[in-house]
Amino acid sequence: MDLGYLEISHIPFKVFFNRDAFNSNKRLPSEQCNIDIITRIHFGKLLKSITDKKGNDINSWLEYYGNELKILLNFMEKNKIVKTKRDKYCKNLNYILDFAVQAIENYKDFNYVKWTHDFEEKNIDIFPKYTSLNCQRDIHNYKDKNLYIKKIMYDLFDDIEYMLSNKKFLIGKQCFDMLSRIIYRWKILIAIYNKVRNPNIFTLDNNFTLYTISEKLQHLKCNKKPKPPKTVNVDEPKPVIELQSTVTDLLESTGSENGKELSGVEKPESLSFQLDINEDIHSQTDSQPKLDTTYAAASLAGISLFGTILYKVKYHYINEILCKIFLFYVNIMLI
Repeated sequence: MDLGYLEISHIPFKVFFNRDAFNSNKRLPSEQCNIDIITRIHFGKLLKSITDKKGNDINSWLEYYGNELKILLNFMEKNKIVKTKRDKYCKNLNYILDFAVQAIENYKDFNYVKWTHDFEEKNIDIFPKYTSLNCQRDIHNYKDKNLYIKKIMYDLFDDIEYMLSNKKFLIGKQCFDMLSRIIYRWKILIAIYNKVRNPNIFTLDNNFTLYTISEKLQHLKCNKKPKPPKTVNVDEPKPVIELQSTVTDLLESTGSENGKELSGVEKPESLSFQLDINEDIHSQTDSQPKLDTTYAAASLAGISLFGTILYKVKYHYINEILCKIFLFYVNIMLI
């Protein structure tokens, strides 16, 4: 297989529900939001039922979904911290509910029409009852097949901004742990970019582009320990990250496996979403690779991945973006 052109058909559930973040006492904003939503509606349980093709389990999940949605919306209404972030929670909740509809439709079971209808009927009935949230369910947004890309980009942007604006998090192991989770998602995004042939998908607006995210990521630097003010040399660049972690550290969860996760499954990292953007994907005749080899290869490819991307992309301004990415990873490798 050409490591510079990977056939990617699924997005790991870990992109939105990372076990390391779940077990951490310090989570990034998007991680906290995703965990709050996914655990309360047991989205992982639905995804596993679809993966295992167990229609009865999907029916069971739908039976309890209404009450679980009420628990989540009640939490959003009363939690003091969430009150200040209601817009973001509402936006991310809609994304995850859209993912649920897309996942059910991708199941291709003859019951999927009834399942999606029942699912949205519950949403239409319950959402208006929580007027203080000012959160509405957009039942048509699921038709956008690029939602996964958009959410990954928005999550990355928010998390990088958060770390850059909180300098106290840029010191020690905590910083390296959070940064490794950011880099994991960034690598997935780049691997998806390598598959997609429409660069406009990665330009959400003037503030959210692949370029702006890569620029911010280059300014995100971790220090091993704080330095006394008198010894700080402002002209000397600090290391972006020390690659003490192996590829396994970045691609596998290390949390405890005792008992079920609150997501509803014992091993959420084993789940994935189908990546369905057919109108923008270059057709391939090769067989679909397994997820573990796909993303391990994306990491092991390293610089060669980005070198090949630079060769294949025809758009001039995208070349400039990927040059930035290339230099960023070269700097990492040299540290």
